[in-house]
Amino acid sequence: MKQTVQSIERAFAVLRAIQSQADGANVSAVAVETGLHISTVSRLISTLEHIGAVERANGQVFIGPEIIALANRTPWTDRMISLAQPYLQETAATTQEAVGLTKMEGNECVVFYQTAGSHNVQIRDWTDERFPLHVTSSGKLWMGDWSAAKVAAYFATQPKAVASGTITRLDVMQAEIAVAKRTNIAWTYDELEDGLLSIAVPLLSMEKGHPCAIYLSAPAFRFKDNASRRLLAQQMQVTADKINKVIRQ
Repeated sequence: MKQTVQSIERAFAVLRAIQSQADGANVSAVAVETGLHISTVSRLISTLEHIGAVERANGQVFIGPEIIALANRTPWTDRMISLAQPYLQETAATTQEAVGLTKMEGNECVVFYQTAGSHNVQIRDWTDERFPLHVTSSGKLWMGDWSAAKVAAYFATQPKAVASGTITRLDVMQAEIAVAKRTNIAWTYDELEDGLLSIAVPLLSMEKGHPCAIYLSAPAFRFKDNASRRLLAQQMQVTADKINKVIRQ
């Protein structure tokens, strides 16, 4: 069993090394990147080629049609969950808070994955729920990429207040957006629900035109001081960096 797992891990390492080279990779380069012996790499590539996972052309190795077809049949959100899940669960274990993934659809923030923390007092599971952008930390991040006219048009529709701290004034949101753009982090306090704090950090998009972010939500009383919030921001940024590194591979 252990040998089988090791073989699978090596095969995936080879596939990642090949995928990272847009112009194809040769056996020697894959061996260097994976740290595997060149004979091991050559044997794995031959096996992967036999099942259509890779293909050769002009002396270079490329990701094959079977892998491409499989990826195309898998929704990008499922791929994102698969890549991000270990890091989100690690962050949830470290912070003991709920952590998840969001995407933007129109003028809404959609939660498509959430992992629970371990505190006795927890937020509810928001998976598959939708919220107006202006009440979410993720929404503030994404509005930072909008033009000033688009943000103004959104607030011209008189966005609804759903909690005591919901921002409904354009000038206040503009200030929040400016901070989010400068720090690459966005916060909400009492904006979606009273007593709720949320922080979001952007992720690289796996699908053009579909912004994505990681978020952490928790009862605000657990993060009353600036020091605890700074630490939380650092933890979230580290998690985002780890996920983005995997997405780039």
